[in-house]
Amino acid sequence: MKRKITLLVGLGLLTAAVGFSQTPNPGQAPNPNAPQAQAPAPGQGAPRGAAPAAAEKTFEGRLTKVDAATKTITVAAISPKDGDPKDMSFKYGDTTVVVGGDKTVQGLATKTGSTLKVTYSGDMASRIEISDAK
Repeated sequence: MKRKITLLVGLGLLTAAVGFSQTPNPGQAPNPNAPQAQAPAPGQGAPRGAAPAAAEKTFEGRLTKVDAATKTITVAAISPKDGDPKDMSFKYGDTTVVVGGDKTVQGLATKTGSTLKVTYSGDMASRIEISDAK
């Protein structure tokens, strides 16, 4: 009986030591060999309790102004609904993807009046699709 109790206490201490050795101390860099949480596969959604990433929205309208100095474009809604903005301004940067036209943000200056579909988060455009039809 004494041997069983000693064995159980020893196993309990061993389990506790292994468990505590795998939790990082505050300020300690994470272990690169530790298994990482994986993003859900497309169509599976985020795990419960996970905060959603900043949702991207889209806005469609006609390009009315390009300000290269502030890296901003202004787009007027084609047919705004009640409560929707009539004009929106978006910032663009090096990571903004341009589809259509000459595929550069600088090329937008010659596309005033063109129909755009802007994918954005906050006021930053992540994707600008240019329709060739005016």
